[in-house]
Amino acid sequence: MFSVLGHATAQLLLKRSKTTLWVSSSLKGLHLWGRITNERMVGTLLNTLLHKPTLEELSFENITLDWNPYVQALKEYLSSTTALKVFTMSTSNRSLQRAVLEGVLENTSIEKLSLSRFKGTEENTALVSRIIREKRAIPTLSILSSDDPFEQHSLYDCWVQPLIQNDVLVEVTLSVSMLHTTKWSDFLRVLPTKQNLKMVNLMNTSSYPKIRWLCTELKDSGSEEKVYLGYDPDFRQSTEQLHCKAIWGANLWTVQPGDHLLAVVRQLPNFQGLRVLGIPIRSDHMRLSLALAEFLRSATALHTLDLRIKVNGPQQANAQNPWWKIILESIGRSKTVKNLHLTVSGMSIQDSHDLADSVKHNTCITELYLGCTPKANNTAFFRRLSQGIEENYTLASLKFEGGLDADCGSHWLAVEETTWRNSGLVPRAARIKQASKSDRYVTRAVDRVSRYPGLLEEVARRAKLDQSELAALVRDRLMAIQSLDGFMGFVGVVKERVMCHSAEDGRVQLDDLNEDCWRHVRRYLVADDVRCDTVELHHA
Repeated sequence: MFSVLGHATAQLLLKRSKTTLWVSSSLKGLHLWGRITNERMVGTLLNTLLHKPTLEELSFENITLDWNPYVQALKEYLSSTTALKVFTMSTSNRSLQRAVLEGVLENTSIEKLSLSRFKGTEENTALVSRIIREKRAIPTLSILSSDDPFEQHSLYDCWVQPLIQNDVLVEVTLSVSMLHTTKWSDFLRVLPTKQNLKMVNLMNTSSYPKIRWLCTELKDSGSEEKVYLGYDPDFRQSTEQLHCKAIWGANLWTVQPGDHLLAVVRQLPNFQGLRVLGIPIRSDHMRLSLALAEFLRSATALHTLDLRIKVNGPQQANAQNPWWKIILESIGRSKTVKNLHLTVSGMSIQDSHDLADSVKHNTCITELYLGCTPKANNTAFFRRLSQGIEENYTLASLKFEGGLDADCGSHWLAVEETTWRNSGLVPRAARIKQASKSDRYVTRAVDRVSRYPGLLEEVARRAKLDQSELAALVRDRLMAIQSLDGFMGFVGVVKERVMCHSAEDGRVQLDDLNEDCWRHVRRYLVADDVRCDTVELHHA
């Protein structure tokens, strides 16, 4: 994927386009955003796209530019390209929006269309209505309005019936202010019966004056499970809104510390729809930790946990905070938390060691962020984490702030190498449906991720498969390597079957293992454990 950052880089690349960017047939994505001072290069860009329509993904976001001279060229490009699958445009220029919509109507390849800062006009909303009604190749549609909220309802009414009748859309994102409550009711009451439409994202809801009505309507219509509200509740007064399953996040940064914050955290087990939770822990650490642990024990949907922790006063290096141990143990027991964000200050070196041990043995966390940690704590963390980190196959991203001691570089590299290895497992396994049975690259990844339910969920999401379909594909692909001979043949140890020389002392050999014994061995052995280079060297 190629991104152009800033106008200077963009101009440089476009000036050298014939020798760098555009001759490459492997370029699949281009993202442009920011201020462009040399407007002629936009003409160069569009002309290049028209004569070399190979991009699969193109994005123009918040570009400061007079688009009027290029409206027709962009329309022609969108109308003619047969490679583009994803198109994103952020602009309030009505003429440009109309040109984009007209081009999309003639396009046959776009699968995902995203427009933001949309300005409602009768002509443009009618074009969107036609896209929803006529385009059979677009399963993902996102249109976010920049109109003054709640003043343009009637312009968007023409979208409701096409949305209800459409049987292709899988995901739709709209601004909640686009429709009047009666029109939302018409759509939401049909939503549970639409098999194709899996998710509706309603954004810009924080200023929506009828949020309580909307939550009630979602529950009464039975559409809560299919709707996400981009809404940040205010918990300074009440947690009532968290009963709505369409509200996925709760950030408690503004809640008054002390008894009020503790009371809110103690209510969290009642809200099982939460997927994102942010909590500040700056005082009353033990009681808050126990309340958080109680929620994590019961949480069934939470995937992102953001903790901002501050410990007052000096900490001895070997001191262990008991409340911190409670937090780590509760995170370790969680089967849902995949993204862990920690902003910590005042922690001891022992606390950093305990965190490293917890992360190393966790089989669910895929992303970890450490913020505001001192250099000494970071160094202690990476030194501890690097010991045996290669046994972890789920941690795919680790970001941190605060620096490291100079002699800690090798420990950091060991962790980085592991996360780099792990980050490729899910993309490899996600090719399970397209790859042939003989594709060892994919089968090795599938064999590995099949041991981790969290990774299988991510594979299903990336491959756009439901869990039952993925489970069937995994069983089918791994069937051939379940037996001793099948496994050893797949990894290249033998050509046909395993045959061992009899041991002089009569000990059991590999080919003496019965099916049950081999199945027990396979619980601890995956295809990736046998290094390809070792097998090839042996055969050579």
